[in-house]
Amino acid sequence: MKKYPILVFVLLLSLAPLAASAQASADPQDPAEIIQSIYAALEGGDVDGAMEMVAEDAVLTLIPPPLGTDGTFVGADAIRDWYDSLVANNIRIEFSHVDVSGNMASMSMATWVDDLPISPAFFDGSGIIQGGKLKALSWAMTPASMAALDAFAEKEATMALVASYFDDLWAQGNLDLADDLLAEDFVSHNFPAGDRAALKDAVAGFRVENPNAYFSYDDVVIGDGQVFIINRMMARPEGAAADAEG
Repeated sequence: MKKYPILVFVLLLSLAPLAASAQASADPQDPAEIIQSIYAALEGGDVDGAMEMVAEDAVLTLIPPPLGTDGTFVGADAIRDWYDSLVANNIRIEFSHVDVSGNMASMSMATWVDDLPISPAFFDGSGIIQGGKLKALSWAMTPASMAALDAFAEKEATMALVASYFDDLWAQGNLDLADDLLAEDFVSHNFPAGDRAALKDAVAGFRVENPNAYFSYDDVVIGDGQVFIINRMMARPEGAAADAEG
Protein backbone atom coordinates (compact mmCIF):
# COMPACT_ATOMS: atom_id res chain seq x y z
CA MET A 1 0.00 0.00 0.00
CA LYS A 2 2.87 2.35 0.62
CA LYS A 3 3.91 2.07 -3.02
CA TYR A 4 0.89 4.06 -4.29
CA PRO A 5 1.87 7.49 -2.93
CA ILE A 6 5.32 7.02 -4.43
CA LEU A 7 3.79 6.09 -7.80
CA VAL A 8 1.46 9.09 -7.75
CA PHE A 9 4.39 11.35 -6.89
CA VAL A 10 6.40 9.96 -9.82
CA LEU A 11 3.46 10.52 -12.18
CA LEU A 12 3.09 14.10 -11.03
CA LEU A 13 6.77 14.71 -11.65
CA SER A 14 6.53 13.24 -15.14
CA LEU A 15 3.48 15.38 -16.02
CA ALA A 16 4.96 18.62 -14.71
CA PRO A 17 7.17 19.29 -17.77
CA LEU A 18 4.19 18.72 -20.07
CA ALA A 19 2.10 21.23 -18.15
CA ALA A 20 4.93 23.74 -18.22
CA SER A 21 5.32 23.20 -21.96
CA ALA A 22 1.62 23.74 -22.58
CA GLN A 23 1.68 26.91 -20.51
CA ALA A 24 4.70 28.20 -22.42
CA SER A 25 2.98 27.60 -25.75
CA ALA A 26 0.09 29.79 -24.62
CA ASP A 27 2.33 32.31 -22.89
CA PRO A 28 0.93 35.82 -23.49
CA GLN A 29 4.52 37.08 -23.52
CA ASP A 30 5.14 35.37 -26.87
CA PRO A 31 6.42 38.25 -29.04
CA ALA A 32 4.84 37.05 -32.29
CA GLU A 33 1.44 36.61 -30.65
CA ILE A 34 1.58 40.08 -29.13
CA ILE A 35 2.46 41.72 -32.44
CA GLN A 36 -0.24 39.79 -34.26
CA SER A 37 -2.74 40.61 -31.51
CA ILE A 38 -2.03 44.32 -31.94
CA TYR A 39 -2.93 44.13 -35.61
CA ALA A 40 -5.92 41.89 -34.93
CA ALA A 41 -7.24 44.64 -32.66
CA LEU A 42 -6.65 47.23 -35.38
CA GLU A 43 -8.49 45.09 -37.93
CA GLY A 44 -11.40 45.11 -35.51
CA GLY A 45 -11.22 48.88 -35.13
CA ASP A 46 -10.06 48.64 -31.51
CA VAL A 47 -7.21 51.14 -31.24
CA ASP A 48 -7.49 51.25 -27.45
CA GLY A 49 -7.10 47.48 -27.31
CA ALA A 50 -4.06 47.63 -29.56
CA MET A 51 -2.44 50.36 -27.47
CA GLU A 52 -2.76 48.28 -24.31
CA MET A 53 -0.03 46.10 -25.83
CA VAL A 54 2.27 49.03 -26.74
CA ALA A 55 4.85 50.47 -24.34
CA GLU A 56 4.76 54.20 -23.64
CA ASP A 57 8.25 54.64 -25.11
CA ALA A 58 7.79 52.26 -28.04
CA VAL A 59 9.23 53.08 -31.46
CA LEU A 60 7.60 52.14 -34.77
CA THR A 61 9.61 52.46 -38.00
CA LEU A 62 8.12 52.20 -41.50
CA ILE A 63 10.15 51.98 -44.72
CA PRO A 64 9.39 53.74 -46.99
CA PRO A 65 7.93 56.48 -44.82
CA PRO A 66 4.21 57.09 -45.41
CA LEU A 67 3.32 60.42 -47.01
CA GLY A 68 3.50 63.28 -44.56
CA THR A 69 5.75 61.43 -42.11
CA ASP A 70 9.43 60.63 -41.68
CA GLY A 71 8.58 56.98 -41.09
CA THR A 72 9.54 56.99 -37.40
CA PHE A 73 6.84 57.10 -34.74
CA VAL A 74 8.29 57.62 -31.26
CA GLY A 75 6.12 57.08 -28.21
CA ALA A 76 2.63 55.75 -27.66
CA ASP A 77 0.87 58.96 -28.72
CA ALA A 78 2.55 59.05 -32.13
CA ILE A 79 1.90 55.35 -32.67
CA ARG A 80 -1.75 55.80 -31.67
CA ASP A 81 -2.17 58.53 -34.29
CA TRP A 82 -0.76 56.19 -36.92
CA TYR A 83 -2.96 53.33 -35.77
CA ASP A 84 -5.99 55.65 -35.94
CA SER A 85 -5.19 56.30 -39.61
CA LEU A 86 -4.86 52.57 -40.30
CA VAL A 87 -8.27 51.88 -38.80
CA ALA A 88 -9.79 54.78 -40.76
CA ASN A 89 -8.42 53.16 -43.91
CA ASN A 90 -9.82 49.71 -43.10
CA ILE A 91 -6.54 47.87 -42.56
CA ARG A 92 -6.44 44.15 -43.19
CA ILE A 93 -3.39 41.97 -42.48
CA GLU A 94 -2.20 38.45 -43.27
CA PHE A 95 0.98 37.20 -41.55
CA SER A 96 3.45 34.58 -42.75
CA HIS A 97 7.02 33.35 -42.15
CA VAL A 98 6.81 33.95 -38.41
CA ASP A 99 9.97 33.29 -36.40
CA VAL A 100 10.57 33.82 -32.67
CA SER A 101 13.85 34.11 -30.79
CA GLY A 102 13.59 35.07 -27.14
CA ASN A 103 11.71 38.34 -26.88
CA MET A 104 12.16 39.08 -30.58
CA ALA A 105 9.95 38.09 -33.50
CA SER A 106 10.32 38.46 -37.24
CA MET A 107 7.59 37.94 -39.81
CA SER A 108 6.20 38.96 -43.16
CA MET A 109 2.81 40.52 -43.75
CA ALA A 110 0.48 41.30 -46.62
CA THR A 111 -1.36 44.57 -46.05
CA TRP A 112 -4.52 46.03 -47.50
CA VAL A 113 -5.51 49.63 -46.69
CA ASP A 114 -7.83 51.94 -48.61
CA ASP A 115 -5.30 54.69 -49.32
CA LEU A 116 -2.49 52.37 -50.43
CA PRO A 117 -2.42 52.29 -54.25
CA ILE A 118 -1.16 48.71 -54.47
CA SER A 119 -3.06 45.83 -52.89
CA PRO A 120 -1.75 43.96 -51.15
CA ALA A 121 1.57 45.50 -50.23
CA PHE A 122 4.11 43.13 -48.72
CA PHE A 123 6.40 43.96 -45.80
CA ASP A 124 9.10 42.20 -43.79
CA GLY A 125 9.33 43.17 -40.15
CA SER A 126 10.82 42.51 -36.76
CA GLY A 127 9.79 43.49 -33.26
CA ILE A 128 10.93 43.42 -29.64
CA ILE A 129 8.64 42.77 -26.69
CA GLN A 130 9.47 43.82 -23.12
CA GLY A 131 7.21 43.21 -20.16
CA GLY A 132 4.45 41.91 -22.38
CA LYS A 133 4.34 45.08 -24.47
CA LEU A 134 5.70 46.18 -27.82
CA LYS A 135 8.99 48.01 -27.37
CA ALA A 136 10.16 48.36 -30.96
CA LEU A 137 8.77 47.35 -34.34
CA SER A 138 9.97 47.98 -37.87
CA TRP A 139 8.44 47.17 -41.24
CA ALA A 140 10.21 47.42 -44.61
CA MET A 141 8.32 47.10 -47.88
CA THR A 142 9.64 44.27 -50.03
CA PRO A 143 11.54 45.13 -53.24
CA ALA A 144 8.71 43.73 -55.37
CA SER A 145 6.12 45.94 -53.67
CA MET A 146 8.47 48.93 -53.87
CA ALA A 147 8.78 48.38 -57.62
CA ALA A 148 4.99 48.19 -57.94
CA LEU A 149 4.60 51.38 -55.90
CA ASP A 150 7.20 53.19 -58.01
CA ALA A 151 5.46 52.06 -61.20
CA PHE A 152 2.15 53.36 -59.89
CA ALA A 153 3.69 56.72 -58.97
CA GLU A 154 5.30 57.00 -62.41
CA LYS A 155 1.98 56.23 -64.09
CA GLU A 156 0.17 58.81 -61.96
CA ALA A 157 2.77 61.46 -62.82
CA THR A 158 2.48 60.63 -66.52
CA MET A 159 -1.31 60.77 -66.39
CA ALA A 160 -1.13 64.17 -64.69
CA LEU A 161 1.20 65.41 -67.45
CA VAL A 162 -1.13 64.11 -70.17
CA ALA A 163 -4.17 65.69 -68.51
CA SER A 164 -2.42 69.05 -68.13
CA TYR A 165 -1.22 68.94 -71.75
CA PHE A 166 -4.72 68.51 -73.13
CA ASP A 167 -6.90 70.13 -70.46
CA ASP A 168 -4.77 73.12 -69.45
CA LEU A 169 -2.73 73.78 -72.57
CA TRP A 170 -5.02 72.87 -75.46
CA ALA A 171 -8.49 73.15 -73.90
CA GLN A 172 -7.78 76.21 -71.73
CA GLY A 173 -5.10 77.85 -73.86
CA ASN A 174 -2.75 78.34 -70.89
CA LEU A 175 0.39 78.95 -72.92
CA ASP A 176 2.50 79.67 -69.84
CA LEU A 177 2.32 75.96 -69.02
CA ALA A 178 4.01 74.96 -72.26
CA ASP A 179 7.47 75.69 -70.89
CA ASP A 180 6.74 73.54 -67.83
CA LEU A 181 5.17 70.66 -69.74
CA LEU A 182 7.50 70.48 -72.73
CA ALA A 183 11.27 70.03 -72.83
CA GLU A 184 13.39 72.75 -74.42
CA ASP A 185 14.25 70.39 -77.27
CA PHE A 186 10.63 69.26 -77.69
CA VAL A 187 9.74 68.18 -81.22
CA SER A 188 6.25 67.35 -82.44
CA HIS A 189 6.07 64.77 -85.21
CA ASN A 190 2.31 65.08 -85.46
CA PHE A 191 0.07 68.08 -85.98
CA PRO A 192 1.37 70.65 -85.49
CA ALA A 193 4.85 69.58 -86.53
CA GLY A 194 7.65 71.70 -85.11
CA ASP A 195 9.34 72.76 -81.90
CA ARG A 196 7.93 74.12 -78.65
CA ALA A 197 7.43 77.63 -80.01
CA ALA A 198 5.58 76.30 -83.04
CA LEU A 199 3.29 74.29 -80.82
CA LYS A 200 2.48 77.34 -78.67
CA ASP A 201 1.53 79.26 -81.82
CA ALA A 202 -0.64 76.36 -82.92
CA VAL A 203 -2.40 76.21 -79.55
CA ALA A 204 -3.15 79.95 -79.69
CA GLY A 205 -4.66 79.58 -83.15
CA PHE A 206 -6.60 76.49 -82.12
CA ARG A 207 -8.19 78.32 -79.19
CA VAL A 208 -9.35 81.15 -81.46
CA GLU A 209 -10.98 78.70 -83.86
CA ASN A 210 -12.29 76.29 -81.19
CA PRO A 211 -13.07 78.27 -78.04
CA ASN A 212 -15.42 75.59 -76.65
CA ALA A 213 -13.24 72.56 -77.36
CA TYR A 214 -12.15 70.08 -74.72
CA PHE A 215 -10.83 66.52 -74.75
CA SER A 216 -11.94 63.17 -73.39
CA TYR A 217 -9.62 60.20 -72.94
CA ASP A 218 -10.73 56.82 -74.25
CA ASP A 219 -7.46 55.08 -73.45
CA VAL A 220 -3.96 55.87 -72.24
CA VAL A 221 -1.26 53.21 -72.51
CA ILE A 222 2.10 53.76 -70.82
CA GLY A 223 5.13 51.57 -71.44
CA ASP A 224 8.82 51.58 -72.35
CA GLY A 225 9.12 55.35 -72.03
CA GLN A 226 6.26 56.00 -74.46
CA VAL A 227 2.67 57.09 -73.99
CA PHE A 228 -0.09 56.15 -76.41
CA ILE A 229 -3.26 58.24 -76.13
CA ILE A 230 -6.64 57.71 -77.74
CA ASN A 231 -8.79 60.76 -77.14
CA ARG A 232 -11.61 62.74 -78.66
CA MET A 233 -12.08 66.45 -79.13
CA MET A 234 -15.47 67.54 -77.86
CA ALA A 235 -17.29 70.87 -77.82
CA ARG A 236 -19.12 72.45 -74.90
CA PRO A 237 -22.44 74.18 -75.50
CA GLU A 238 -22.22 77.92 -75.91
CA GLY A 239 -21.95 79.63 -72.54
CA ALA A 240 -21.19 76.41 -70.63
CA ALA A 241 -18.65 76.49 -67.82
CA ALA A 242 -15.09 75.52 -68.68
CA ASP A 243 -15.26 72.31 -66.65
CA ALA A 244 -18.69 71.24 -67.95
CA GLU A 245 -19.09 67.97 -69.83
CA GLY A 246 -21.07 67.56 -73.03
